[in-house]
Amino acid sequence: MGGWMRIEMKRALFKHNYERPGLSQRELAAWAKVQFKLKKAPA
Repeated sequence: MGGWMRIEMKRALFKHNYERPGLSQRELAAWAKVQFKLKKAPA
């Protein structure tokens, strides 16, 4: 994909986080990297 997250991706990330409140930031970033095919995990 690329390096930047589009607004749709950010909304999906927020939804995923809301549905799984126990995830750490690191786990959430790893999920986003795989899910959205990012070059690196978001900070």
